[in-house]
Amino acid sequence: MRKLSLLFAVLCMYAHTTFAQYPSVGSQNNNARVSKIELTEQYIIVHLLVPSSTNKKATYRVSSGTIVIPDSPEIIDAVNRTFDEPFYLDEGDLLEMVKTLSINANNPYFTRDIVNASKKLINNSNNMRKAYQKAGLLIVNAGREELDTEYKLYSKESTMWHFTMYFNRKSIPAGCSKFSIKEIRSSSFNPKRWDNISFEIPCPYHTKEYSNTSESAIERTIDNENDGIVGIYEDASDGENKVGVVKYGTSYRILYISGSSNRCWQTGHVKADLRPTATVGLYKGKWYMPDFSENNSCLVTFDGLKMDIIVDDQRMMFVKMYPTKDNSTASTNTAEKWSGTGWAIGTGYIATNYHVVDGARTIDIKGVGGDLSCGYTAEVVATDKTNDIAVLKIVDSHFKGFGTIPYAISCRIADKGEGIFVLGYPMTQVLGNEIKYTAGEINSRTGFQGDVATYQISAPVTHGNSGGPMFDNRGNVIGIVNSGITDKEIAENVGYAIKVSYLKILIESAGLNITLPQNNTVANLSKQEKIKKVEKFVYYIECSK
Repeated sequence: MRKLSLLFAVLCMYAHTTFAQYPSVGSQNNNARVSKIELTEQYIIVHLLVPSSTNKKATYRVSSGTIVIPDSPEIIDAVNRTFDEPFYLDEGDLLEMVKTLSINANNPYFTRDIVNASKKLINNSNNMRKAYQKAGLLIVNAGREELDTEYKLYSKESTMWHFTMYFNRKSIPAGCSKFSIKEIRSSSFNPKRWDNISFEIPCPYHTKEYSNTSESAIERTIDNENDGIVGIYEDASDGENKVGVVKYGTSYRILYISGSSNRCWQTGHVKADLRPTATVGLYKGKWYMPDFSENNSCLVTFDGLKMDIIVDDQRMMFVKMYPTKDNSTASTNTAEKWSGTGWAIGTGYIATNYHVVDGARTIDIKGVGGDLSCGYTAEVVATDKTNDIAVLKIVDSHFKGFGTIPYAISCRIADKGEGIFVLGYPMTQVLGNEIKYTAGEINSRTGFQGDVATYQISAPVTHGNSGGPMFDNRGNVIGIVNSGITDKEIAENVGYAIKVSYLKILIESAGLNITLPQNNTVANLSKQEKIKKVEKFVYYIECSK
């Protein structure tokens, strides 16, 4: 175990070693060299130039036991320095390596077991050759030549013979670019073998247009074209994944900055190419996965404060970190129109998030009485920016009232593990404008980074849910939804909701004449009946600048 841990550390240390363009070939013919690496959809083709010989017995041969592995002379030297005793590999180790490779098929770097396999040439084992073949590492063919066949190199004239080795490209994880070729000797009577063939190929899976840039360079680009959407964004979990959004023609590009476990990613690599849709603020695009493969099912929305991304079934939320509002000349909300969710708290009064209405010149409330075709004009009457709460009042002369609010607002502190449900209008451009129900539990009494003002919840929430009510199982409102994380690689179905006690404090400090509803008339109803009753008091908020 100590050996494997040290070897893995060494592998990471030398992951970015640079190889010579034309490395020499050892053992069989020290004057041979790799002249070109050709990539096709099916093969990695290694082209070798082998000089002629005046020795009539000189021959060239490629063994059917030749394998390709991700390796480098530097790693082998480091391994030799690390271990005092020789490092040998038996058949059981190799079969275990094949098992590990299949488990880690999407790993952009081969597992340490394959590095072990490359450490020593393996003698006289057809089973080992089959194991390499199963792993996809064994040579496929040698082009016009036959494998395991001697070809004479004798020539009276000085010339270079051209030979090729074909390996299965599909067995190489995307993003891997550094390789070595080793030969498993098939006969102790033929000691000639190829060894020390090491080469590097540029990553063929991805554009490197911005590969020499830096985070500061991306920031300068953003400063020069700041329209409120461009910026530096961090994931809403721990900030390790960081990207930059820059203008690209009439649309945008998302550039990788940091966070991927795939070491082939460099700051400035393109993470997504976006193109606008007919809906303002909604973009479709090509998303590059961690292994550099392309995914064309990407939807991205911006609201000036955060960026929501949907790739297949995964949702990610990134918070805008740069430029800050102090040095931004653009409006906080950049789209002409955006939306959120609100809910009734008194006659004509609605609670929502501060970020939903921040920067809005017009606010329309839709869904009163279940009618989404009619909108009522509202204005902001109280805000708590720190805790992301706003109180709105409908000021439209056509407004006739909400009716009797059927739920109570409870300032009690919910228990961890307690069931909850959420109503709101998430991603209406994609999911439609019907009100949506999701359910979950209280994961924690504190929110992001231990925030005591919020709960962490498991109910799936995303862009558009912001400002919506969070109910306990009896139908009492105990929280206000304000953000969500649904990227499965970070934390599956994690959201946050502000405790309603902070809403009560805002109302009292603003001197508003609002009596929060305390009479719960839905507590004893079935879940379906509860939802039918309370959803008529949860509203679609449409804002514009």
